[in-house]
Amino acid sequence: MHEGQPEYTVTTNLFYAQVLRGIELAARSMNYQCIVSTMDELERDFSAVDEIMTKVDGLILGELRCQRLHDHIVRNRYPTTLISPYIHSQFLDIIKIDSYSGSLEAVDYLASLGHKRIAFVGGSKDSYPAQERLEGYISGLKKNGLSVSDQLIRISGWNFEMARDAVCDLLEKEEFTAILAASD
Repeated sequence: MHEGQPEYTVTTNLFYAQVLRGIELAARSMNYQCIVSTMDELERDFSAVDEIMTKVDGLILGELRCQRLHDHIVRNRYPTTLISPYIHSQFLDIIKIDSYSGSLEAVDYLASLGHKRIAFVGGSKDSYPAQERLEGYISGLKKNGLSVSDQLIRISGWNFEMARDAVCDLLEKEEFTAILAASD
């Protein structure tokens, strides 16, 4: 893996196979067709995006991570919807999971079961959804009168091995009764 590249892409994450299927079904119901293309966001220029835009009415991008690509799309006024992007955009439409509320509700549920020390294993520190999940976790602890302990928080990345390593580290070093897993 090259430096700066994600540990997974939309082509290796099963979540996006399901998302793509939903996009195709919705597009078909409105008499649109989908053209699926993968790209390296770290390319020097974005001529591939410019070329695609000569053939389509708009873009649906999963996991946008590159601010330069975002800025290129905005500058060229390409109609674009982002799905669960790594970066936040005030200029493009975004479809996202309510990561904050999901984490807060998960903590509420665990607290209702009597858990007092709830650990957190989450995605990348640079990911906007991961940040929201961590914020929801912290808010949930405070809402339920539970203490926030940095020792119970592991920012692990998004792949299975990293999450497993984070959990093993928690098990070895900390005492807790539940884990909020906000990563794979």
